[in-house]
Amino acid sequence: MIISTALPESLPLSWKTFLIAGQSNAEGRGFTADLTGAEFPRSGRTRMRVSNAWVAGAEPTYPGAGVGFGMAFANALAGLLPNVGINLVNGAYGGSSISQWQKSALRSSLYGGLLNRARLVLSEGGTIDGMAFYQGETEAQTSLVAAQAWDENFLLFVSDFRADLGVSIPVVFVSLCDNPSLASAPYWDDVTASQEGIVLTGLNMARVSAEGLAFRTDDPEQKVHLATAGQLTLGADRIAPAMLDLL
Repeated sequence: MIISTALPESLPLSWKTFLIAGQSNAEGRGFTADLTGAEFPRSGRTRMRVSNAWVAGAEPTYPGAGVGFGMAFANALAGLLPNVGINLVNGAYGGSSISQWQKSALRSSLYGGLLNRARLVLSEGGTIDGMAFYQGETEAQTSLVAAQAWDENFLLFVSDFRADLGVSIPVVFVSLCDNPSLASAPYWDDVTASQEGIVLTGLNMARVSAEGLAFRTDDPEQKVHLATAGQLTLGADRIAPAMLDLL
């Protein structure tokens, strides 16, 4: 008789890889000094891509940035998926517009760069299992036309990326945090309305909101960025459960 013994939960049997894309809040702008060191108890089951190599997961997940939602998401998802490790590939870029995420064959482009990193993972025998996307602050500062067209441009980006990757990966996107009421971002509510107007039926996609989360208060202009506490809640309590429902 063969007796099956389960491996300890701390030893991943397989790895799932998730892409992070968008602008500054996806990169991370929270302060690392606000981390206590106890936020990610499953850090041994998370990795991130740095210079085409896997390294132990840590914040920031984007070199040179601040705390984002990445590790909180990965740590929480690891807890929801026993014996699975979570890989992160963060291709976000601060200040980028949704137009900069449109299809491009250039590896120097945001689209091409992220696609190339994803394809490299596939060539190594890995999988791409989903994407978390947080962007829209730029359109809130640009024009009403750009703000109202966010949904169309985002859906085109997702459609093109899935087609080029050859995998219809699930996507969780974040609608903007509370309106910072800044003169520099007069179209904030218009972007949010565009994001929340997307009909998700049949899209293999989920929307979560960043509203109500802690934002940076060190400077009025920084109110567009989530603080460390807000990023931790976003990743663990909002993005991770939403992604799990799509897997």
